[in-house]
Amino acid sequence: EPIWAIGTGHSDSPEDAVEMIKYIKEFLISNFQFLNIKVLYGGSVDGKNIKKFVKYKEIDGFLIGGASLKPKEIKNIIKSII
Repeated sequence: EPIWAIGTGHSDSPEDAVEMIKYIKEFLISNFQFLNIKVLYGGSVDGKNIKKFVKYKEIDGFLIGGASLKPKEIKNIIKSII
């Protein structure tokens, strides 16, 4: 999650998140020869915006923040992606 978004409830755009994930993976492969890197998006995802993120294969998963404290929101997230 970008520093400007932490604690705001606002998420980065999926496109920006994908670009950063690509950079992180390339950096780890180039500098440490790590292979099969999995990178999670740790921004503000919820039942309304997660569909925008899951369509990108570069995002390997999600670290759900504030929404994880709300059972109804977790249910909405799951419904949105299955």
